[in-house]
Amino acid sequence: MLAAIISVSVVVFLALIIIICNVKVVRQTEKHIIERFGAYKHTKGVGI
Repeated sequence: MLAAIISVSVVVFLALIIIICNVKVVRQTEKHIIERFGAYKHTKGVGI
């Protein structure tokens, strides 16, 4: 039982780290270029 709790906690912790590292804040005066595998995908502006 304890091993299951520890393993679930580790997975949740790693998922949070991955999410936090991939969130980018774009200022209102900027646009960001989104690339996937080095190729242009689209441009993101402000908003959700």
